[in-house]
Amino acid sequence: MKRLLTRSVSVIFIVCLMLPFAAEIGLRVMYSEVDYLRPSFVADSALGYKIASYSSGHDKLGFRNADVSNTDLVAIGDSQTYSIATSRNESWPMVLSAELSTPVYNMAVGGYGASQYAELAKIAIEELRAKTIVLGVFLGDDAQSYANTQFVPHEMTVKTWFEAHSMLFNWVFYHWPGDAVRYVKKAIDRDNSVGSILSLERDNVSTDILVSARNKSMDLRLSSVRKGVDNLVKHIERIDKQVKLFVVLIPTKALVLEKYTPVNNAPKTLVREWQSSIALENALRLYLKQRLLKLGIQVVDPSKALQKVAAEKSVYFSDYNGHFTAAGQQAIAQAVARRMIK
Repeated sequence: MKRLLTRSVSVIFIVCLMLPFAAEIGLRVMYSEVDYLRPSFVADSALGYKIASYSSGHDKLGFRNADVSNTDLVAIGDSQTYSIATSRNESWPMVLSAELSTPVYNMAVGGYGASQYAELAKIAIEELRAKTIVLGVFLGDDAQSYANTQFVPHEMTVKTWFEAHSMLFNWVFYHWPGDAVRYVKKAIDRDNSVGSILSLERDNVSTDILVSARNKSMDLRLSSVRKGVDNLVKHIERIDKQVKLFVVLIPTKALVLEKYTPVNNAPKTLVREWQSSIALENALRLYLKQRLLKLGIQVVDPSKALQKVAAEKSVYFSDYNGHFTAAGQQAIAQAVARRMIK
């Protein structure tokens, strides 16, 4: 009996030990590396930094596509357009491709800004022969007066190593097991005072935001933001003179969820700060839209579409992550498609 028990425990131990390896192999068979592995970055003389060629399923140029080919339609932007929190096919450029029944080449990279957008447009026009560019401008930081163009080697930690090498690790984060992880992370972040976290609810859906986190990048009363807007508009105008251009004004989480309700015990100071952030972003959004329209540049504002979807589905994760889920990406793509078809 003792021997049988020992063998049973050994078998269970071996099975438990092998399950993660089996799951990793299964995920690599079912999914693409580009959806679940963190890529490697390298220095670039024009862009400052870029994703290395063929890194984690990216294409030869270091973008989130299956391959490189000449295309009429190119999407440019930062992590909101790259769609860092969804699969490649769920990103708004790929959903837009399905909506328009035409290929869309995604040239977005997280952290890019106005000067890099202009450089990407140059590559798209000269090397890919693009005829139309859809530029995703993130209102949360694209109006700042500086660009993140310096290459900084990524610090290797246990977490970043798993993000770069384990599809299972990342799958857990993006799917239902990740919800439990996010709840634990939320509690830890609160204990470590990551920032002013405000919890919001609507129809049994809850999520968090970091209030005031982006105010210094959106406040038009600051000279740095006004200079940033001037720089952004200058680059956009330059792109518009070379190719047919649509500018998508991508809102922040604070604005999209303005119809949500703060939890009952939310401090009034945090609620006021949240409302202040929304006011600053709305002022920036309208100001930038007016300037672009005055120049004859076509603008897509998906904020209302996103708010409508947010009333029915979760467009963000349950923690304070400010990137869209697949539902949010789809809402942006459909808003862009309607404007382009119109």
